[in-house]
Amino acid sequence: MKKIFLDTNILLDYYLNRSGADAVEKIFILSNAGKLFLFASTLTYANFAYVIKREHSKEELYAILDEVEKHIYALPMDKHKRLC
Repeated sequence: MKKIFLDTNILLDYYLNRSGADAVEKIFILSNAGKLFLFASTLTYANFAYVIKREHSKEELYAILDEVEKHIYALPMDKHKRLC
């Protein structure tokens, strides 16, 4: 299985329906099919939430973050832990 690191802009493209959202949707489809393993840094989550909260209520933001968490593994900040 291929591993794909997602940055903040990739998530924002998809959730704000910006240019490139179609390509990101294909990545999510491949991930759901078990062909890709998606991960992002905790900083990506924080930056994503910061931008998303400008246009969504707190409840909507939490729902979006819950959905993201189902598909994208957040990398630990501990240097002793490794993904593989």
